[in-house]
Amino acid sequence: MNDILLPEAGTYIISIKVKKSQNIEIGKIGNFAFIRGYYLYVGSAHGPGGIRARINRHLRKDKVTHWHIDYLRSAGAVTAVLINYSKRKKECIWAKRLNSSPLLSTPVERFGSSDCMCLSHLFFSKFDIDIQMLKKILKDSFELIIT
Repeated sequence: MNDILLPEAGTYIISIKVKKSQNIEIGKIGNFAFIRGYYLYVGSAHGPGGIRARINRHLRKDKVTHWHIDYLRSAGAVTAVLINYSKRKKECIWAKRLNSSPLLSTPVERFGSSDCMCLSHLFFSKFDIDIQMLKKILKDSFELIIT
């Protein structure tokens, strides 16, 4: 994806499809049951390499597990990536908006949010996420990349 993604700061959502229900150990926060469906993970990339480096890392299967998303990523397939290039950190804003949607649930509290006050940065839907619905929930613009 190096030719598509820019090495700029931004916020992103990764959609992961888990095809079969399973228990997954998520680092230090514990073992959780993940049911079949779609998971949305909200993150940000403001370090070296920006969005390009972070998304490329998330897409790789062969890596040391470091972040909570690495554990879930090993159990599912990425179906889409939504990107908003901005120096402004929107990760928590997006997470709070997704958390307020009745169409999504929070499967694991503190997932991806150990460094902020958000309930979680991971959201679940039994059904594939409609992009137009996400635009309404997020109240923001983004680029969509299908993997």
